[in-house]
Amino acid sequence: MNSERTSSISLPVSPFAVSLRDVTRRRIAGVECHELIYGGVTQRVCVAVPVSYAAKPARRYPLVVLHNACDVFGSAVEMSRLMAETKEIAECIVLCLE
Repeated sequence: MNSERTSSISLPVSPFAVSLRDVTRRRIAGVECHELIYGGVTQRVCVAVPVSYAAKPARRYPLVVLHNACDVFGSAVEMSRLMAETKEIAECIVLCLE
């Protein structure tokens, strides 16, 4: 029987560390992050609305949900916006749940 061993590496937390999610929120327009408390559990949620949302807030947009993939949130937002601009996909709202 072959048993695989897994190990985890703990890296020291630097006071100079910057969260990629915080950088994304400041760099990309139309991104908001909030903390929700449900059942005593705090969950961070980031939402990016399409560029046309300000002009058409009543329009219905598809929703893309990233679950536990917030490290790629900025890339997902930028790719979805570029693909919508080239008409490969419809403009969409991107939601990230940590």
